Amino acid sequence: IAQPLPDRLASDMSLGYVYGKDGYVPQEFELIRVAPAGAVSTTATDMAKFMIAQLQLGRYGNERILGEVAAREMQSPQFRPAPGVSALCLGIYETPLHGLRMIGHAGDTVFFHSNLFMILKEQIGLFITCNSPGGSSLRNDLRAAFLDRYYPAQDAPRPPKKETRQRIPALEGTYESMIYNTSTIEKYFFPLLQFTMKATPNGTLMASFRKDAAEIEEVGPYTFRPVSGVQAFHGDQVFVRNSEGQVTQYYLANAPFMPFKRIPLHATTRFTDVLKTICL
Repeated sequence: IAQPLPDRLASDMSLGYVYGKDGYVPQEFELIRVAPAGAVSTTATDMAKFMIAQLQLGRYGNERILGEVAAREMQSPQFRPAPGVSALCLGIYETPLHGLRMIGHAGDTVFFHSNLFMILKEQIGLFITCNSPGGSSLRNDLRAAFLDRYYPAQDAPRPPKKETRQRIPALEGTYESMIYNTSTIEKYFFPLLQFTMKATPNGTLMASFRKDAAEIEEVGPYTFRPVSGVQAFHGDQVFVRNSEGQVTQYYLANAPFMPFKRIPLHATTRFTDVLKTICL
């Protein structure tokens, strides 16, 4: 579609909103400028057509946007960062939950929060987009409710408690997101995303991020899930070991594009904040 948006379509364009003292306040149209991130403005109807074309291996009605071979390749695993972590495909990624292989893509801007997922075997696709900050939880909850209703999860078998307790100490520590600029000025404008893992007397881990905390338990070697037993939006939590058997990385299984690394004490914000205070 031509830019700016033609007048005949402008009235259908949704604005983003934030909540202020007088209610929801409309915001300006968002432009995504930072590579490699990208965005597109389209209709929910066209997103549905796109999903149908994917489910039919590149065909929609009598039209074809992709050859069948290309469509299968697009939906196939291309890179898996670690065992137990979902694979990246081409433009989409795996998001398996409840024993189902699903592919799709979630996305966030400042005001909009969207999710698209497809269950290929069942020929099902679902797309949702929300135009205010609270939409992040809504899109996650909708997928969870859909799967709980139509494809209830089976309880995952737990490994022996003795083995879990032996592994727990090696998982404690601070983990930091690897998605940040390290050598440009942007490094100083964005706070580092760090969280801690601490053992509990119950043989579980307490994951803490700022003021939030969640207790997780092992459901497989180095694979954890909330003690509630419910798989979160981003799937299980996976700890990755290096060739020497040391835990060095952490992944949300269904977010293979968001790796975390385990960091030493002197690299934590707690340590650097204290150091800066002393120096001042």
